[in-house]
Amino acid sequence: MVRLSYFIALIIATLFSTSVFAQSKKEKEEIKKITEKALRSAEHAFKDAKSNYVVHSFFEERSSSLSLSKSFSGESKTSSTTFTVEKEARKIKLSLNGRCSYGEIILEIMLPNGTLLKKVTINDTADVSWTQTILLKSKDKSTKDMNKYIGEWKLKISTNKAKGNYHLGLSTY
Repeated sequence: MVRLSYFIALIIATLFSTSVFAQSKKEKEEIKKITEKALRSAEHAFKDAKSNYVVHSFFEERSSSLSLSKSFSGESKTSSTTFTVEKEARKIKLSLNGRCSYGEIILEIMLPNGTLLKKVTINDTADVSWTQTILLKSKDKSTKDMNKYIGEWKLKISTNKAKGNYHLGLSTY
């Protein structure tokens, strides 16, 4: 499956790299850059396909997505990963779904400056579904307010004897 997906991505990238759709030299160079970035992202995703975390990047240079999913069967552990929001991003969308029949799953999302954006605890009291969208390009907010979202975010996942699962999605556009 992974090899087939890689092959399909390679075909699409090859089509773009031929610059069939480009009319000027500048357009051809831009398509080449996007294609090379997409291939690097695809290689990164496929190399990590056996791990719990897989990063998906799309051909549009300003879009990226991180999807984390995990099921637990009673263990207690802590892990973390990062997600980078590029300065070209116009919007960030975060979504979380989870359920836990015993123990708890705690997810913390921290901004690049270390400030905690959101802490969600999933336990046996209710299933959780949360979504938040952050607009980075707005007439009503200053650039200074928006800059706190640009850079490397930290995601921390902790469990305490958890029997359950979660799915966390982060996307930039």
